[in-house]
Amino acid sequence: DFKIQVTGIAEFAGDIDGEIARKKIFEKKLKKSSSILEAFPVSSLVKVRFHPFWLRSFPDKEERIAVKVN
Repeated sequence: DFKIQVTGIAEFAGDIDGEIARKKIFEKKLKKSSSILEAFPVSSLVKVRFHPFWLRSFPDKEERIAVKVN
């Protein structure tokens, strides 16, 4: 946490560490995009996809979770 005072126009960009995100998603069993957005408030868009598409269960291994950061 920090406090900053800025005058004028400011733009901020955040970055998410994919490895940390994957660990947190696996530990907390976050499988809904809304719960992932709550866990990572700096993210603006989250898509959850299951492969193959008929599989709807949470992965049993952390390595089976892929996190892409654009």
